[in-house]
Amino acid sequence: MIGQTLSHYRILERLGEGGMGVVYRAVDTRLDREVAIKVLAPESMRDPERKRRFIQEAKTASALNHPNIITIYDIGTAEAGGQPVDFIAMEYVRGRTLFELIGPRGLPLLEVLKYAIQVADALGAAHAVGIVHRDLKPANLMVTEQGLVKVLDFGVAKLTEPAEPDPNAPTQTVERVPGTSEGTVVGTVAYMSPEQAEGKRVDARSDLFSFGSVFYEMLTGQRAFQGDSRLSILAAILRDEPGPGELAVGVPTEVDQILARCLRKDPARRFQSAADLRVVLQELWDQKLVERIAPTTATHRWRRPAVKRVVTWRRVAAVAGLAVAVLAWWRLSDRLPWTSHVPAQKQIAILPFQNVGGEAANQAFCDGLVEMLTSKLTQLEQFHGSLSVVASSEVRRERVTSAQQARQAFGVNLVITGSVQRLAGQVRLTANLVDARSLRQLGARTVDARLEELAALQDGVIRQIARLLELELQPQARQVLAAGNTTRGSAYDLYLRARGTLQRYDRAGNLDQAIELFGQALQQDPNYALAYAGLGEAYLRQYSRTPEPKYLEQARSAGRRAIQLDDRLAQAHVNIAATYAAAGQRDAAIQELRRALEIDPVHAPAWRELANVYQAAGRSQEAEATYRRVLQLRPSDWLSHTMLALFYLKQSRYAEAEPAFRRAVELTPDNAVAHRNLGGLYYLMGRYDEAVQALERSVAIQPLASAYSNLGVIYYALGRYGQSVAMSEKALGLADQNNRNDYLLLGNLADAYRWTPGVADKAPPTYRRAIQAAERRLGVNPNDPKILSTVAVYWAKLAENQKGLAAIEKARRLAPSDGAVGFKAMVVYELAGQRARALAALGGVLASGYSVEEIRREPELAQLRRDPGYEQIMKGR
Repeated sequence: MIGQTLSHYRILERLGEGGMGVVYRAVDTRLDREVAIKVLAPESMRDPERKRRFIQEAKTASALNHPNIITIYDIGTAEAGGQPVDFIAMEYVRGRTLFELIGPRGLPLLEVLKYAIQVADALGAAHAVGIVHRDLKPANLMVTEQGLVKVLDFGVAKLTEPAEPDPNAPTQTVERVPGTSEGTVVGTVAYMSPEQAEGKRVDARSDLFSFGSVFYEMLTGQRAFQGDSRLSILAAILRDEPGPGELAVGVPTEVDQILARCLRKDPARRFQSAADLRVVLQELWDQKLVERIAPTTATHRWRRPAVKRVVTWRRVAAVAGLAVAVLAWWRLSDRLPWTSHVPAQKQIAILPFQNVGGEAANQAFCDGLVEMLTSKLTQLEQFHGSLSVVASSEVRRERVTSAQQARQAFGVNLVITGSVQRLAGQVRLTANLVDARSLRQLGARTVDARLEELAALQDGVIRQIARLLELELQPQARQVLAAGNTTRGSAYDLYLRARGTLQRYDRAGNLDQAIELFGQALQQDPNYALAYAGLGEAYLRQYSRTPEPKYLEQARSAGRRAIQLDDRLAQAHVNIAATYAAAGQRDAAIQELRRALEIDPVHAPAWRELANVYQAAGRSQEAEATYRRVLQLRPSDWLSHTMLALFYLKQSRYAEAEPAFRRAVELTPDNAVAHRNLGGLYYLMGRYDEAVQALERSVAIQPLASAYSNLGVIYYALGRYGQSVAMSEKALGLADQNNRNDYLLLGNLADAYRWTPGVADKAPPTYRRAIQAAERRLGVNPNDPKILSTVAVYWAKLAENQKGLAAIEKARRLAPSDGAVGFKAMVVYELAGQRARALAALGGVLASGYSVEEIRREPELAQLRRDPGYEQIMKGR
């Protein structure tokens, strides 16, 4: 197949072959990136039910977004050599498998631990969404040149049926019956769990047994279970059980214990989750295990029990360790995870913390702690000019869960990861500082607190994080951090759970639950200012979901109470300003934002909101100066460049918007939103091929509803209405519950229906849904020219001309020089039969600098473009 094209993938070279098929290196000709293509063996896909299951499971696996898991990009069927071929396109990684790296004497213990932590992290991410690998082995673990582990074949190995197994092959992958019912044997024999070997149902704990077998092999260079045939290996797996403390020579007993626990025959006696396993491994790493390990660990051999020389060799290893401990430390210190190399300029993202134990009741508390830490670190920016913190909302929106993703999405150089465990009346929080470029851990801290003293946790955690970051907390900074806090542990517990619940406001019922939890916190402590501020934010979210004036009033009232209790809360002033801005009360909003900036002069959200309000008020010069101020504060922040670019876009200053959008992409090359924005700009500039390319890149990174909707708009402009319908329907299907009544998504879909034969009758009801959604927002702010002009077009397309004309006249009075409003006025006048007014509006639109390409391609203006007056105006521009 070398040199052939499979779908839009050009095959470059053959990489390898296995029971599942052949793997090739290829180029994705659409996105211009290297991929690995796995062409599945025909016998794997002949059964329709197997194929259906394969597609279903591959889709599930493709949702895994983790730095230690190979990403599945695409699955499909294409013709090759005149025959249909099933294939999987996935991330191409340069490196070697552990099978290739493990020598006859194993690997150094430090390397083993480094790789093991990453594999456990990957398993935890997969198990969290219900995916069990079932074929974990050294050949499925790729290691890059930078030491990053990539787990291969998640959701793939267990689904394909290989060729007839060789009963004497000790590592043959076997699968007798499709599916996951009892009686099925799936996996590579040497690494199977006992329950797997017996064909029983397996769960995540089966992967942990396989992990133990790989762990053993990394340490010793030998397989954990050996035999002359497949059956003898299966017998060893079912019969032999190494005991703790009896396996290792010269290796700390903690490692013995971890290994023995992984390899228990009874799943109930193993680690119960990969998350728990990872915590134990990480704690070993954090405890500077190297100080107790001789540098000869590269040659340590694991042995079977009952060898009397074990004790002797342990003593020899200990003496050797003492003899060269100083030399070992000197050689290794520059690459050990606890060696501090914290950069002077700190661009930080705090990632979601791991909920140890996985209890649902603890998840909201865990999420709330992350929210609190992000907020507190952001408050420190005013005291440390070298510090910049990514908003937690950005981390959630981009679904970032790893250091590598954070660097790609936000351009950060540091991330904070961690875990939270609640057990027996106590809370343990572990925080890790990680170099986002090298993925090396720079330090870790653990904080314990009893539940009744939980309020002390907030101060203890931020102090420990500050030490990790080498930040000195001056008295003024401590006062700011203490603003709005409570001394009651029960109130703080409820507050964190409320913050964590509010974080996922898109989930049904979460907003109501968050409001209730904030209320309970206030019952525990009626003077808890932060709880009032959180309550105000929750009501703002309610308004975003259901734009009713009462929610703005409740949000404003809660914010006011927070400020009465403690006027040092800048974010409370920003929230109040948002309520005024939503209601069109711009002067009041500006006043609140200026007060927020008096409290915190580098509060980026306040500066951004101030610029937005200036822009909405038509104060363009002040808006531009303010956007530039944000950029001065955060020159390496993609969002700051994006906000300035969007300002230029609204001003029809496309040439100035392009470098700002491109800079956002350069800073965060794997940021779906950045590529979406660039695609929208290229559309307005008439650079349709580039627009499609940017938007396809966006949806390849993350399937955003807005990006698919923009693709629909481009296909609409190109007259490819069927494709426009497909993209617009996809956008609406991807929208979360809050956005399924987004007036723009609905309106774009209605436009596509209107011009597509066979579905045009769907356009009127869809326009009416869009109008209803828009009018809910106009009920709060009846003077929004963007919404008014959009609704005017929808009315005109429904032939309700009087309503359309009334709306567009009001919009033009509010924004007489806005090019987008003028363009929509042209459409309304043309559809209402007022050609002269449409032509008159054209002159103003051209003067504003608005997109000429959109004027030339809008199908509603086809007749106008044939008017001699149109040509005359266009020539005179």
